[in-house]
Amino acid sequence: MSQKKDKTTYLILALLLGGLGVHQFYVGNTTAGVLYLLFCWTFIPAILALIDAIAHQKKVESANMEIAQRLSVTMGVPAHEMMKLAMVSS
Repeated sequence: MSQKKDKTTYLILALLLGGLGVHQFYVGNTTAGVLYLLFCWTFIPAILALIDAIAHQKKVESANMEIAQRLSVTMGVPAHEMMKLAMVSS
């Protein structure tokens, strides 16, 4: 579960480097991250990053669930069981 994303790290990245889309790259949203980079000069991504920082918990949980689903396919264990294991180990 070394790929598991941390909510605090996401929040800090969104607040400090969100205008550049670093928090989007962190959770695996490469397309959104590139769009943030392309439009960073407009400061719109910075405003969106503040909104992302407020709603960060859902985005990180979604990224962690996606990772658990990929691992469950590889290991043959149901995804909800992988999430239970991840919550116990954190």
